Amino acid sequence: VNKSFTGASFGTEITSVNNLTFNNPLGSRLSTSITVNGTLSLLSGKLNTDANSITLASGASISRNDTTWVIGNLVKQVGTGNATVAFEVGQDSLTYNPVSLAFNSVSSAGTVSVRAVSGAHPQVGSSVLSSTKRLNYYLTLNGTATFSSYDITANYTGINVLGSANTAALIAGRYNSGWSYPSMGTRTSTSAVVSGLTGFGDLALAELNCTIAATPSSNSPICNGNAINLTGGSTGGYGTITNSWAGPNSYSSSAQSPSITNASSSDAGTYTLTVTDSAGCQSS
Repeated sequence: VNKSFTGASFGTEITSVNNLTFNNPLGSRLSTSITVNGTLSLLSGKLNTDANSITLASGASISRNDTTWVIGNLVKQVGTGNATVAFEVGQDSLTYNPVSLAFNSVSSAGTVSVRAVSGAHPQVGSSVLSSTKRLNYYLTLNGTATFSSYDITANYTGINVLGSANTAALIAGRYNSGWSYPSMGTRTSTSAVVSGLTGFGDLALAELNCTIAATPSSNSPICNGNAINLTGGSTGGYGTITNSWAGPNSYSSSAQSPSITNASSSDAGTYTLTVTDSAGCQSS
């Protein structure tokens, strides 16, 4: 079945076609999920899947121009081995946000779905990502392929950058029942590479919002011969907190709450605690 569509809404009567063409300058919407086995042609207007998906079967392709893309869930196939797959998606009708996924060691072929979602991630408040200096969308990725890891290249424009965020300092947060922070690759004013991902979920890009604060204390003052007891603590950090104490006589310790036994006058002075969280935020 080949289908050419010029209306505003694509109905539920067909769920699989060979070639599918959309040609409506005002845009088109899916009323059901559909699989394309040949060529998906986006001649004019954006294709909005709403809550549905448009899937390109194995060997299928997409044809588009600079003004057409998919708003919603675009599903493609990932073959075994090392595979790079492009997703022609945008968060809305104004901005095109294409994504490229480079998979390493795919052991079981499967599908991958990518969607660009407008707005801040609903869980950004529980992350170390800035809620003001960020991209104005996030990505949702799902799939069935099995692989060792993948890198993602997210592309954006200046209109996507909020709060005069420094794009060279963007970090990525992946949310899947909790936040993790993958490594960053090359970052430019219009793209960012996120490296070494091992699972799917939501991916948001923003500047780092450090909230960790060191809260050291001690049993000072003490008399000669007594022990100096340093007590480490912190508030607002993410994940595992590491401690680093520094003081007189080149003193150092990585213990949270170390003690200096049989202290003398040479041990008198200022002891400084530096705490670092899993996102790299520090406070002294």
